[in-house]
Amino acid sequence: MHYIYGVIGWLLMVSSFGLPAQAASSEEQAAAETTYVENIRLYPQSAEMAARGLHIAYVEADSSPGGGRYVCGGMNEKQIASGAKIVTLVLNALPVQAWQKIDIQYILLCSTAKANGRVIGGIPVPPAKLLMLNAGVAPSAKSRFPLTIMHELFHAIEMQYGSYQDAAWDAQFSGYDNSYGAQAGATTMGSGGAGFINGYGKSFSHEERAELFAMQILTRKSLSQYIANKDDKKLEKKQRYIVDKCNQLLGAGSCI
Repeated sequence: MHYIYGVIGWLLMVSSFGLPAQAASSEEQAAAETTYVENIRLYPQSAEMAARGLHIAYVEADSSPGGGRYVCGGMNEKQIASGAKIVTLVLNALPVQAWQKIDIQYILLCSTAKANGRVIGGIPVPPAKLLMLNAGVAPSAKSRFPLTIMHELFHAIEMQYGSYQDAAWDAQFSGYDNSYGAQAGATTMGSGGAGFINGYGKSFSHEERAELFAMQILTRKSLSQYIANKDDKKLEKKQRYIVDKCNQLLGAGSCI
């Protein structure tokens, strides 16, 4: 989705936002003030998340931040425990020092996430230090969810550093659909044709960069092997670009 507009819509609610009536702790009240998500709850912080300055958050009942433009589905205890475990494992793939350069504090897990009634993978809201994610009704490490986490995180990183619109990338790579058509739901490698990581990545350049970042961090060997097997020089060049950009923004070695 077009995240810039999403962030603006989310933050339009600042003036009318009220604190949760029954916040369970002062930390949760502070989280509500920062994220503008009423009745937000915080999952017990692990040592790994604490080292990265992160809190995993959720809501117990469906919430509608951003003046109703968005929906974050409520999570029960089993769902949040499963989702938190996956998020912790995935985000640990980035070294602690990289997180010193990422201005995200809260990872909000939802049983479903919607924008204007449409199901989305998530939305980054850097000014609110928030990354909202669609964890699904039954979060699973074998599902798309781990890649979605990293995909949405890269959107947040690019937005934070003002490179969500990357002129240098666009000068080198073209051929994008610049729309979310039927092919945009295809996430299998190669589904976008030669030179593109998949159909999702072919929709917009920022989507392909996010896809490549997620795969580089979580499935690096499979990604490199696929590119080598296809002898896809264009995709190989895109992979190198993402590695260089990651290391430039987050520090050397963050995206080997």
